[in-house]
Amino acid sequence: MKPIIFSEDVKKVLDIIPVAIVEISFGEGITRDANNANNAFYALTGSTREQYMEEELSGNPRNILHPDDLVPVFEAFKTHAEQKESFDIQYRVIHMDGSTVWLGVHAAYVGTNDGKATFLCTMQVITKEKRNHAKLRYYVLRDAAFKSMTENIYMEYNLETDCIVFSGKWNTIMRNNTFTRVLDSNLEDFHFLPEKSKKIFFSILQRKSYKQDMQKSSSIKFLTKRNEEIVYSAKSVHISPSFILAVFSPQKYIEQI
Repeated sequence: MKPIIFSEDVKKVLDIIPVAIVEISFGEGITRDANNANNAFYALTGSTREQYMEEELSGNPRNILHPDDLVPVFEAFKTHAEQKESFDIQYRVIHMDGSTVWLGVHAAYVGTNDGKATFLCTMQVITKEKRNHAKLRYYVLRDAAFKSMTENIYMEYNLETDCIVFSGKWNTIMRNNTFTRVLDSNLEDFHFLPEKSKKIFFSILQRKSYKQDMQKSSSIKFLTKRNEEIVYSAKSVHISPSFILAVFSPQKYIEQI
């Protein structure tokens, strides 16, 4: 295969595309060459072409790739090069400011260049998505832990965003409800609350003058999936000007007839 050579006009077009594009050829060991890169590629690590080339001249990918991803990345590329196939991969690189950046990479196998397996790659920053995924996984694992350890229901309420999250035994005992905008919701959405309990529940969510660790306790009834009433002792803590944490502990069951 002959080396890919882009004309100056093509390079100008590539440089205005927001997606990073680069041709990567892999040699022996952990050596590789990056060619025909557009401006968006260099922006991934906050460097200029000149700064990036200085790193390249060191011949050491460790200067750019995250050390924990160095070997897995090279192994992945070499495996797919042997199979002559394209693939997708996610890995980390080191930004010029010292931070870690997650990349989502599509690598299209295009053959060999001077005996080196070559891929034409498109790259996008997915750091925010990875953080959100990690946060979601944390909540899923935490919820599973709560369910295994307690019969309590936990509620977290953000007054600024008006978002509420239930965890613990919520989905096991109660109807499966997900709230995003609590105070804008139709009262029918709160069918897990008997009428007398709605006033108590909403009083927990009320914004009041904030005092550190301001606490409030009360009793409240919830309707379960089986249309039973469970009496809970409710304890809420106003832990910041915009955040309330409440714990509901079951007291007794009252079968509805």
